[in-house]
Amino acid sequence: EVRRIVRYLDAAGLRRRTVLIVSADHGESLGENDWYFEHNKPYETVIRVPLIFQGYGIRPSRPIPALVSLLDLAPTILDILDLPVPESFEGRSILPLVEGRAKEIRTYAYGGDPWSQDYIRTQSHKLLVIRPTDENLKHFGLERKRRGIPHFFARMFRWGAADAEPEAVEVARLHNLAVDPGETVDLSHADPELAAHLRSLRDHHIRGCEHKG
Repeated sequence: EVRRIVRYLDAAGLRRRTVLIVSADHGESLGENDWYFEHNKPYETVIRVPLIFQGYGIRPSRPIPALVSLLDLAPTILDILDLPVPESFEGRSILPLVEGRAKEIRTYAYGGDPWSQDYIRTQSHKLLVIRPTDENLKHFGLERKRRGIPHFFARMFRWGAADAEPEAVEVARLHNLAVDPGETVDLSHADPELAAHLRSLRDHHIRGCEHKG
């Protein structure tokens, strides 16, 4: 499909003034971490996607190891077009990386679903936070000692009864992606200071998003 687009641009004489950006919204788990045909879990097989720039003003092909997010695409496109980036955007332009003017644009990336599983990721580590949903309880072997309505319904309808709150609490898992790209070894107990730091960073990011509305 990309080839068809490129051929059309060539035929229309638009190639020399067009920037192509190729990416994807998610990857796919094909058995990794015991998830099969899943694309809504915040593991590397799902959240790492291709991001390719090609076209006018783009330097020759080279890999860029910097940490970026799909949130950075919109600011990048606006930057390429010399248009202002709204302050409400969370993303940052990737253009300084593409042009070789910067080595990084962000120190961490956040993603996932805070109601189920979410993560905070740096260049080398990831903290995965797992909520006690029914699916997670079964998959990760977590325990719920008291039965009650799901936590998100309790919050949605503001029911304050004690029985509405499950006893199971969210679990955090720390992974060193540099030596454990498959995310199989939990280091949260071996390095509690780093886990606490990333947890604080994650909580601060969520509060910032809630403040923006």
